[in-house]
Parts: sequence; structure tokens; C-alpha cells
Amino acid sequence: MKQKLLCLALLLSLLTSCFGASPVLAEDAPAQSEAELHMLNDLVAYIYQSEVLYGDVLWVLDAYADFDARRDWESLQKARASLTIAALDIGGCALPAQELTPEDQLELMRRGIDVSFMENMASVFAGEKAAIQNTCAHLRAGIMLDVYLKDSWRTCMQEGAMTRELMSCYIQYLANTADWVLASLGDPAVTEKFRGVTEAYCPLTFSRQEASLRSPAEYEAAANVLLDRIESLITEESKALGARSNALNRMTELLENRDYAAIGADLLTIENLPLALFYPTWYSENDLFYYWEKDGEIQPTPPPGTALERMPDGCRIRIEGVSREDVQDYQQELEQAGLSCLGATEEEGRLNVYYAVGDSTFGLLWEADTVTILMTEQPVCFVPRWYYPALEAVR
Repeated sequence: MKQKLLCLALLLSLLTSCFGASPVLAEDAPAQSEAELHMLNDLVAYIYQSEVLYGDVLWVLDAYADFDARRDWESLQKARASLTIAALDIGGCALPAQELTPEDQLELMRRGIDVSFMENMASVFAGEKAAIQNTCAHLRAGIMLDVYLKDSWRTCMQEGAMTRELMSCYIQYLANTADWVLASLGDPAVTEKFRGVTEAYCPLTFSRQEASLRSPAEYEAAANVLLDRIESLITEESKALGARSNALNRMTELLENRDYAAIGADLLTIENLPLALFYPTWYSENDLFYYWEKDGEIQPTPPPGTALERMPDGCRIRIEGVSREDVQDYQQELEQAGLSCLGATEEEGRLNVYYAVGDSTFGLLWEADTVTILMTEQPVCFVPRWYYPALEAVR
């Protein structure tokens, strides 16, 4: 995220040079030029940060599609890592302090340019960010849990298709907003320089901007069409969530009846699945970090939008609110399942349990009601507790 903030700082400095001096704006109207500068700086900052939100989700959906096509452990790990990287990036998105002043707004309104939509830009962006984080939570459920069942994964991909179109609509709305503002200003030089910035820093938005500007009224009409489609997609997503709820109720019923054969018939085959362990009852992926190594050193995390050349080498999962007894109970469960620990140490309020199975090594490190699951070699795969009974039922 630090790199993106540096890019944003550079972007804003470029706008200052583009819009703050002659010949971009009229030399005989410095106040008017300053108002435009502030408005355009705020607008491009909003577009940039919003595109990060939507672009990151599209990148994750591409990784999901790759797993859907390949159905193997490597593509699954890449998809999970992509979501983790994107969620962290999205969490760091924030708008800079607004430059547009009330005096600027009055100046622009006297020229017939309505910038009232920018008054609540910070709160609008906060709402959009919260909605995208909620989308990431649904995507996490899909790639962590739904992925083991055919019907559930099919539902996840259907939701993904709607989410992809929704992100596309949002990006188109950004492009239309930019073009509406440029059309309202009516200055070809400003338009050219503004698009130079979006081309360099907001490529998704730039790709949807129009070469020849239409009238502001036409962009307003197009915005209404987009908003109708967005509302329709959100309604469709709500129905899909209802289907997910029905599937969960169905699973609860099957588990209550111990009908593992019915569950097993729906299992999704994932090629090259490594050692699979059932989830601890206290398990959570809210704090999950994947990493790559080279020559024994952890490498910088790939930024969203880049191709992951290989699956992660390891991962760290931190879970709070876990007692020492919880960890020891899980250790006993693994022992009963035939997996003995390599060693365990208890000292000074710490409990460390280590495992080595085949090429996989991992540890459970507990301290102060927080457990860290550290997978350092060939990460294992956590599966729902019904997975092995269901698998045995159809063998």
C-alpha cells in the first residue's frame, strides 16, 4: 500500500503541474483555475482509490476462474493468496484530505458546474470500501469452504460472475463521472491533460472514457442506466445469498442425519491436494498471510494485478481468543487421527507444538490467548470436519 500512496502523491503533483498553470487554464482567471485544480485533484484521487477497490476484486476473480479451470492445489493456493493480498490492499485504501473548498464550489457553481456530488465524497468512498470488504468476505467463504463441494462452488462462481459485472459497472460509472466533469468544463486542454493522468494511473477507468466527449446531459442519462443495472445486480446477488443460506441449511440437515454419502457424492475433486487436516473448532482466516521465499529469504508480497508465477511457499495464520487448552485439545485430536507431533515445548506462558509429515512442516505457536499457525514447508490444507467421513463414504 505504501507504494500506491507514493504513486498517489506523484499523481497529485502531476495534476498540480498540469492544471495549476498556463496554458492549461486561463491566465486572467487565477481563482477560477485554482477551483478547477482542487476539484480535479479530488476527483482523480477518488477515481484512483476507487479503481484500486474494483480492480483488486477483478484480479481475485481472475484467480478464481483459473482455479475453476484447473481444479488443482497450485491454482487454489494462488486464488487464496490473491484474495489475501487484495483484502490487505483494499483495507489500506483511503482518500487524501479534500482540496475543494466552499469558495471553490461557489465559484464553479457560478459557472454552471454542479460539484455538489463531491461534498460527500469521503463518506461515499467509505461506504463503497465497506461494501467491497463485504464482497471479499463472501469470496473468502467461497475459496475456503465452498470449494470442497460441487454445488457450493458452482454457486460461488455464479456469484463471481455477477460481482465481475458489478465491478465493471462501477468502473464505467467512474469513467462517465470523469467525462461528465470534463464535458462540463468544456476545455480541450484540460481534458487532454486529465486523460493523460488517468491513462497513466487509472487504466481501467481510462479504457472506458470516450475519445469524443458528449454533452453533460447525455452522461447523466447514461449514469441513470448504469445505476438501474447496478441495482438489478445487487438484487440478484441478494437472491444468490439466499441460495447459499439454503445450501447451509441442507448441509446442517445432512450432518445431523450423518448422511456422509450424500455429501460425498457432491465432493469437488482437487488435484494434487497435499496433507489435509480438519479445521480446529477455533479456526479463523481473518488474519492470514501468505509469503514467497527465494534463497532462504522472504520476498516482497506481489502487488495486486500481477501474475503469481507460483504458489506461496508458506503461510502464517494468527487467531485470537484461543486458550492453551483449545490448542492442546486439537493436538490430542490430531494424535487420535494418527498424526503425532514432532515435539512440544511449554515455557514462560508459551506453548509450541511442531509437526513434520512428509514434505510438510508446520507449528502451532500459542501465547497470551493467541495462536499462530505457521506453515514453513509445503503448506498443508485445512478441510471441514465432514470432509474425510464424506470421502470415505463414497470410496
